Amino acid sequence: MNSTDPDADRDALREFVRIHSHDSRNHYNGIEMELLLMEGTLSGDGLGGIEQIRKEVNALENGLRYLENRFADPEREIVSALDVFNQWKSRYGAISDDSITWEYSFNNVSINVDMRIVADTLCEWLSGMKRVSPVKVFGELKEDQICFRVELEAAPGGADCNVNSLPPGFIDLIKSNGGSYREKEPSAGDKTGGVCCFPVVH
Repeated sequence: MNSTDPDADRDALREFVRIHSHDSRNHYNGIEMELLLMEGTLSGDGLGGIEQIRKEVNALENGLRYLENRFADPEREIVSALDVFNQWKSRYGAISDDSITWEYSFNNVSINVDMRIVADTLCEWLSGMKRVSPVKVFGELKEDQICFRVELEAAPGGADCNVNSLPPGFIDLIKSNGGSYREKEPSAGDKTGGVCCFPVVH
């Protein structure tokens, strides 16, 4: 690393992450092939175990994509906000069995983001929360912004639900896609959570 040139340091780190990600992904692909072969020889509880292993592998890969995204330049384009919401839901379903309610209340609305990066970032955010109650995810149109909101019950006595523990670089990734983040402080008997908003493109 060249401590006198931050840009050179970042480029070197980005290249290291790229190479590491490529090599690791080869291993993930190999594991997936082995799981497919095993599925043909198992039944019942054995298949359930295969699915759980697959979710763990997918979670590792999502974390790896998130790391890559931290060093990537977003390729923003105008996309359907509902497509972003559905991609987030689909990717999270591939890594977790959590019971989550997904609701949206908008149609035919566009935002200017890198959909892959935003979906990965929201997925990493949701997977990092320690749950004390069922989680609800909402997609809403509010004052010319599309807001993706996560809501859960505050812990008894207002204890920390760990919503505040955001993934490293989370807010920077949201901002680099033109968005903003805010969170609601937990209190006893109340809801807690956070919301990411992106301007609507007309």
